[in-house]
Amino acid sequence: MEDEGREEEQPSGSSEKKEAKTRAAAMKSHSEAERRRRERINAHLATLRQLVPYNEKMLTIKI
Repeated sequence: MEDEGREEEQPSGSSEKKEAKTRAAAMKSHSEAERRRRERINAHLATLRQLVPYNEKMLTIKI
C-alpha cells in the first residue's frame, strides 16, 4: 500500500534512474559482502579440517 502512494508522489524520469542506480549499488555491495562471508567461512572450515583427524573407521557406526 505504501508503494502505491510513493509512486504517485515521485515524478518519473531522473529520480527513477537514480533509485535504480542506488539499488544496483546496494545489490553489488551486498553480493561482495556475501562473497567475503563465504570466503571467511570456507577458510575456517579448512582450518578445522586440518585440526580434526580423518579416519574412515571413525565414520562407521557400531551397534
